[in-house]
Amino acid sequence: MRKDENPYAEMADRDGSTIILLLVVFVLGWMGAIGYLSAWSIGLVDQKYLFLSPFQASLLITSAMLFLMGCCKPRLRIVLAIVAVLLAASTWFFEYFVSDWAGQRFGFAQLGQLFVLLGAFVIVRPGSTIHLKSVFQSSRQVVLVALLGTFLSTSAAYLLLMRDVDYAQDIAHNRLARLQEQSTQGVLTAFEDLERMANGWRRMDGRVPFVFSQVDMGLLLQRRDDLQRLTFLNPDLSFYQDALSSGSPIGVLENALQNAQFRAFLEHTMETNDVHLFPVAEIQHQSTQALIILPFAAGEYNGHFLVATASLLDLLGRHLENTNQTACCLVVRHGDQVLFAHEQPKDANVLAHLQSSTDLHHDMTLDFDLRFLNPLETFERIFLPEGALLFGLLFTFLANRSQRLAGHARTHAERLLYRAYHDETTDLGNRRALFENLEAICASGALNHRHVVVIMVRMVDLQLIRDSQGYEAVDYFLRSIARRLEETVGDQIKLANMVGIGFVAVTEESADEQTTHVQTQLLIDQLLKTVTTPVEYQHQSFQLRAYAGVSFQKEGDVDCTALVHQADLASRAAQEQMDPPWAYYSEVLDERANRYQQIYAALVRNLEQKAFWLAYQPILDPNTGHVYALEALLRMPGGLTPEQFIPVAEESRKIIELTDRVLEQACQDAAFLANHGMSQIAIAVNISPVYFHLSDFLIRIRDVIGRHGLAPHRLKLEITESMLLDNLEVATRRLEALNGMGVSVALDDFGTGYSSLSYLSQLPLSSLKVDRSFMKNVPEDFGNTGVLLAILSIAHHLGIYVVVEGVETAEQFNFLRQERCDAVQGFLFEKPIALDEIYARLQKNGGRYPITNI
Repeated sequence: MRKDENPYAEMADRDGSTIILLLVVFVLGWMGAIGYLSAWSIGLVDQKYLFLSPFQASLLITSAMLFLMGCCKPRLRIVLAIVAVLLAASTWFFEYFVSDWAGQRFGFAQLGQLFVLLGAFVIVRPGSTIHLKSVFQSSRQVVLVALLGTFLSTSAAYLLLMRDVDYAQDIAHNRLARLQEQSTQGVLTAFEDLERMANGWRRMDGRVPFVFSQVDMGLLLQRRDDLQRLTFLNPDLSFYQDALSSGSPIGVLENALQNAQFRAFLEHTMETNDVHLFPVAEIQHQSTQALIILPFAAGEYNGHFLVATASLLDLLGRHLENTNQTACCLVVRHGDQVLFAHEQPKDANVLAHLQSSTDLHHDMTLDFDLRFLNPLETFERIFLPEGALLFGLLFTFLANRSQRLAGHARTHAERLLYRAYHDETTDLGNRRALFENLEAICASGALNHRHVVVIMVRMVDLQLIRDSQGYEAVDYFLRSIARRLEETVGDQIKLANMVGIGFVAVTEESADEQTTHVQTQLLIDQLLKTVTTPVEYQHQSFQLRAYAGVSFQKEGDVDCTALVHQADLASRAAQEQMDPPWAYYSEVLDERANRYQQIYAALVRNLEQKAFWLAYQPILDPNTGHVYALEALLRMPGGLTPEQFIPVAEESRKIIELTDRVLEQACQDAAFLANHGMSQIAIAVNISPVYFHLSDFLIRIRDVIGRHGLAPHRLKLEITESMLLDNLEVATRRLEALNGMGVSVALDDFGTGYSSLSYLSQLPLSSLKVDRSFMKNVPEDFGNTGVLLAILSIAHHLGIYVVVEGVETAEQFNFLRQERCDAVQGFLFEKPIALDEIYARLQKNGGRYPITNI
């Protein structure tokens, strides 16, 4: 039959009454089923908190069946409508007159009854003939959406109910735990106050005057109304001192002292030398008193006891007096004795009943009985709100979006978890992933009797790339090298990026030690070749230097994470030796690291104790013997030489504080010489590269000169060639600024570095110091002699003053004087000595060293 030939379908489409009827049938049946499910699953909770009572559920299901029958037999609709109205009326009757549900919230029951009445109205409406087939053909989508919404909304209401019941249980658990903690707080604070007063007596020299201790006890009783009496007992348990508060019970302590059990308890407290609490109910039934005993096991009061008489109800009650605000009633017992109680109202409904015990102190246990009630309307609305169905409909509307948000949250959580184990720049495993993988590989290696190998690849020159190209270039380099390494080693070898150090590779090799070394060497060659292959960036080619350190898991090793540290030490050793660019870990490296730590500890200790001092070595004119400068040389107690502690100071940046102190002392000593007639003598101070490259380097130099009123030319700074090569442009500007201040600069250890002659003519250098290594076997050694003469010739042509270090023999001195060397320094004239010694010699010889007899 076509649509235009079906009057039932046309009528259904016109007024929509059939759709409403079908919704009524489904809603009633479904809500009835949910009601039964609630009664079955939440039966332990009081009946008033059920989603629907069993009676109402059966009523709704019956109504749904009647309406369904009406759909099949339309002629019975008038009779069915009357039955439905009677059923609805019976609901009200039983709720208000027969049942004890007068206090129940009727939101869902009333909603069910509303559907019953609405269905009855639809049935008796004239012209509302029903034909199910036409309804589903014409309004299928509308019906399906409505049914789905109803299903989801009622399901959501039920789930919310279950969640709220669980929520009530959680609240009960949390509040019971908090009450237990609070109940013990009064006792613990009483203990603390007693111990604080007793400690004050113990600190007195001799016994506390009677009147003073009486005042202390009285003040404590005034401050704490839960303490009723304080008694100081002699070792024989006689009363030495006693203080009572108003209303204090008399005879509690006296009776207890007559009891053998209590006397044994006193002996126990003296043995443990700790505060104890004794409930009097142990020896006197129904007593709510307690005795707090503090023994004196040493000193002037050895064998004495300080006993506080208190009411347990007062100790506990101050923290439990507001428990009725927690929507619960509480009973606290010690054994059979009730110490504290809030009575349960007769009409209250229990949502949770919890019992627990807690150790109050040493020998006392309290039993807690908590009944979680619902006397407050604000709390009651949590369990059966009339708007639960409305919330369910809103939940239905937002279900799709909620799922999408949940998907986003899950994706975000997975991303966070991934990032927790991967380096953000290279996408390789990070330190955490490395250690977890290493533990697993070590366990597998021990099980399969295979060697575990850790290779640390340390990359050099990243700092230079960052300074010249920026951070993005460094990230690009790291990503490129990481991709290469992954392609090179494959999945069998675990890679990780140790930020700031380099890459780490972990693998299992053959059980045979010789085979393992061969395979490891091949892997090292592959890794170093991959890392050192040039990388193209912005049309430029960059090549990094890299060094590898290797460590092996020895049989019996437990701490596999130490392998990473060992590989790191080996990579440092490889960087220092440079060729070959790899090194295997040995215990010698651990010894060197330990030595480093010892030197660092000594360095810090001497800095804190200001134990460093300066020795001076003269720099003099070889023709006249006049001293024109003294080089300040730092010395440290303990036999450590500058060659040992200066590198540690530079690496740890303690060299900054050291240099500040050296400059301060050197300028002070220069001022001393000037004030004693030796103003022609300057002080030369060695400057570390770390200190030279400080942003406020020039300010520090200017300030230290100004603090001592020193003429700038009296301070000479000695720098090394490496400072100039790090950044020649910046170094040039700083040297020019120093020259403008009047501070002269000498190039120290000339000839040991790159010894580029180009910057000698460009930089404002006042002098250069030839390294002592060139004076070895001069003039017999023609090689060193030739180099030395060449340096003298070039420097003199450039107008640069030349100082030669390491002059130790008369032959060397006479040779330098013959070759017109400007100044000499060495053990031939003086070893480094204290300022007062060198001042005495200069004063004796008129500011010069005798050289005529050399």
